[in-house]
Amino acid sequence: MILTTMDSAARYEALHPRMAAALRYLRSLDAQTAAPGEYEIDGRALYALVQEYDTMPEDHPGWEGHRRYMDIHCMQYGFEKHLWTEDKAIQHSLPYDEALDLIHPQPASWSALSLTEGQIAIYFPEDLHKAKCMLGSSVRVRKLLIKVLLRAAAPRQALTEGEDTRWNTSLWDFRSPPRASGRTA
Repeated sequence: MILTTMDSAARYEALHPRMAAALRYLRSLDAQTAAPGEYEIDGRALYALVQEYDTMPEDHPGWEGHRRYMDIHCMQYGFEKHLWTEDKAIQHSLPYDEALDLIHPQPASWSALSLTEGQIAIYFPEDLHKAKCMLGSSVRVRKLLIKVLLRAAAPRQALTEGEDTRWNTSLWDFRSPPRASGRTA
């Protein structure tokens, strides 16, 4: 998990070939005028969600984790609390959803962080997280969520429940994305 700002995010472009494209997209998108919805950058390998919502109490059922995608949360306006923990043999309330690349964990302990305007939180597959939590009272937020594919849908090797995949780059898909990209609604 990485917490940074838009001004400092360039130092993380080398983490993955699609990371540079994701950060370029964040810098180029006029998030104040882009309609909420999904925008393909490089098909399902790299896409963005423009979201607007009201933050919720911390006990909302929003814990999640992924096996194939990295999430990049970029706050445009408003602020919210994120909860974070590592996926280490944590009980999951539902089985892994392959189609949505979604794990539904039930962690017993976690750390909290605040995401404010101009900040970015980057969550890797081993990072379980819960966004949309209010700090004090509920506020309206506008956030960009970029999904970056790290592994193909059919992994080169099987993952077992609870496997520590942190920095196991043999599981990541390092093929460079195509250069041509555009925003579509």
